[in-house]
Amino acid sequence: MLQNDFDPLRTLCYPEADVFMVCFSIMSSTSFENVKEKWIPEIRCYCPGAAIILVGTQNDLRNNSQVQYQMSRRRMKTVAVSSARELALKIDAAAYVETSALTQRDLKEAFDEAIISALTSKEKTFSRSSNSTLNHLDLGSNGYSLSYFVLDYIIQQFSI
Repeated sequence: MLQNDFDPLRTLCYPEADVFMVCFSIMSSTSFENVKEKWIPEIRCYCPGAAIILVGTQNDLRNNSQVQYQMSRRRMKTVAVSSARELALKIDAAAYVETSALTQRDLKEAFDEAIISALTSKEKTFSRSSNSTLNHLDLGSNGYSLSYFVLDYIIQQFSI
């Protein structure tokens, strides 16, 4: 089966999703374009309220001189950090994180961002659907809040 054969099936997994980690290779402009042209429109269509964490992968190759040399010979460029951050703002992503599976760089940060986005989404829904008297911590101008008991749980579970 071709990848496109799974398109109708994939969207069946979307309902009730709170967060999507949309990944692209910083070494591939095609991968980056697919985020803009395919993945974000699809997610916004099927899950308009879900948070998005934009993740640039293969960060370990960005400054690798051998890889850069090979790319320049092929007239290819890495996706600029500024371009990725600009896209993150445009799509209203909760965060942009560059990672490396090889070096493990910022993998925890990427998943932490997804967890926090999912929890704040759930907390926002909970706060709207009940007359809760929980104390809340304001997380900024985006309108999200996080109850102290949820924040304490996050700190306990994810502290090293």
